[in-house]
Amino acid sequence: MTNDLLLPELTAYTADEWEEVSQKSSAVGLYRSWLEKSTENDPLSEIRLFRHRAWLRSALATYFEREPTEKICQFWSWTADQALARAWSFSGLHELPVALLAMGKLGSQELNLSSDIDLMLISDSGGAAPIEASLKIFRSFLAKNTHFGFCFRLDFDLRPGGRMGPLVSSLRQAEDYYWSLGETWERLALVRTRIVQGPEALCSAINEVFQRFCFRRYIDYGLLDDLKQLRARIHHHYQSSRNSQFNLKLGVGGIRDIELFIHALQVIHGGRDQEFRTRSTSEALRHLLERAILPQEEVEFLYSCYWRFRHLEHMIQLGADTQTHSIDFSNLPHQLRSLEEDEVRKISRRVDQIVTSLLGSASNSEKTLPSTFEKQREWLIALGFSESIVNSLWPKLMAKTALSAKREKDESARKKFLYDFVIEVTNSGVDKELGISLLYEFIQAIRAKASFFGLLSREPRLVRDLARLFSCSPYLGSILASRPELIDSFLFRFRQGFSSDLEVSLDEMAEHRLLTEIVAANQFLVDRDSLLLGQSLSACADYICMELLNRLDEREEGKRLVLVAMGKWGGFELGFRSDLDMIFVSQDLPTEKDHRIARRFVNRLNDVHKGGRIYSVDQVATFRTSWSFDCESGTAGKILNE
Repeated sequence: MTNDLLLPELTAYTADEWEEVSQKSSAVGLYRSWLEKSTENDPLSEIRLFRHRAWLRSALATYFEREPTEKICQFWSWTADQALARAWSFSGLHELPVALLAMGKLGSQELNLSSDIDLMLISDSGGAAPIEASLKIFRSFLAKNTHFGFCFRLDFDLRPGGRMGPLVSSLRQAEDYYWSLGETWERLALVRTRIVQGPEALCSAINEVFQRFCFRRYIDYGLLDDLKQLRARIHHHYQSSRNSQFNLKLGVGGIRDIELFIHALQVIHGGRDQEFRTRSTSEALRHLLERAILPQEEVEFLYSCYWRFRHLEHMIQLGADTQTHSIDFSNLPHQLRSLEEDEVRKISRRVDQIVTSLLGSASNSEKTLPSTFEKQREWLIALGFSESIVNSLWPKLMAKTALSAKREKDESARKKFLYDFVIEVTNSGVDKELGISLLYEFIQAIRAKASFFGLLSREPRLVRDLARLFSCSPYLGSILASRPELIDSFLFRFRQGFSSDLEVSLDEMAEHRLLTEIVAANQFLVDRDSLLLGQSLSACADYICMELLNRLDEREEGKRLVLVAMGKWGGFELGFRSDLDMIFVSQDLPTEKDHRIARRFVNRLNDVHKGGRIYSVDQVATFRTSWSFDCESGTAGKILNE
């Protein structure tokens, strides 16, 4: 490390200064006592004492403001780099074909006093046994708690696939993941990636792959929409429960908002201007000013605000060396007694205005589920759902997460759909608990596919229809719940011609009858028009039966059987699952072929298909025998193919 980045030695502080800071920070007193009394020289103790000495130098420089916060962060990041290098060598990883990548604030050399270290491991061939064995030693060397505490907490969650991905990916695996499954937030996260250990050739190849993924020559038009959704999701996930608190990192107008704003501009412009491919927040701001992308006033404000908030973050963390980011203005720590809440709120509001100009509002205007299960539970109980639904079925519903490469985006769509459905089924005024039960069956049937959640979140009419059917009709609701493939046809209400293959067309006819019942029932639940309902169901029977008869009776005109609809069908009053009353009429005395066609027609309607029977039939073979029908039935006759 160069001298201009070094912080004052511990001996540079007076006894009174040590006394003052020790009263405000339990960690200062503890680490100082360990340094003064220790005589141990084993590697794990040495690295921890090295860390604590550097932490004290950083904490005291922060408390007494002896150095700028940016310089303190650089010194503390250098300390972490040294610890990583010692652990890398101690574990034997330096002899293996694997690289260590610093992510997040360590990657940009802006690590805060109590931060985890975000890391990623990439090898030339994946996690071979020697790498896995050495990695256990590496992690223990740094993170194990001894009588001198730990050195650094390690976090590998930013790796390809997150917690579900392999701890060590090959470069090929990482490249395949990012280009096929990588999300916008991962592009932003990789902006600060810095390779700290590994073979030179591998490191060079990694850098090339990551640069191409992060920085595209041409802007994809979905990028800004993704960035806006990302900001809204972050702030929805973090919901402060106390008005007196401000989270310096996650609060609206806080540290993460500034970083998100700057990284978004880097990703947007870095494909064509390599000056933006810097890890440093300050350098990125300087380039934004030089390229006239941001006005000078905004750049100077963001720079000042960012490092002001980072200083305050250090001040609250040095109290006990804990990873905390929240200021409670009703109970300020001693070292921040002079801090004015109005000042912090004013700064954060101005940051929010600047960030909103690019990334949209932090508050998502679309309502969605409460962020925690406990809040969801309270919400459902307030809507009148039973304990059985809230405590038993709802957790199962929430466990059916979207199966998707774009997890964040599609989980957002899933939660929006669930929120909209619950509101609609509650407003239906019928059996909302039946509605939730059938919804669970439906989500099981669609296997939590993200494409369905995306469709449902974009189609409020479809959500209303599903809520209505699921809560009003166990029969029709269960059909849709178990047959999600009908959703497209239900949504677009299209009539598709039947296949020329008879067996295929029979399945399609059963599906068509089923779909017509669902559509007609949904319309009836809206307008309560029983006349229109009967007409819709009867017209469906007309269409299907004529299609089927024409396929079975291909004789020339004048020799074909005539089909007469009787009873409710003939009177346009057909109901759900109604039998079809019909007679066949021949021009002359019926022949054996007439009888054979009639039997085939009835059998095909009665056969069980994927959508069930097309229709059940109550049939009289000839017009002559139909005279036994009473007069009322006869007057309801309707000739279909006259």
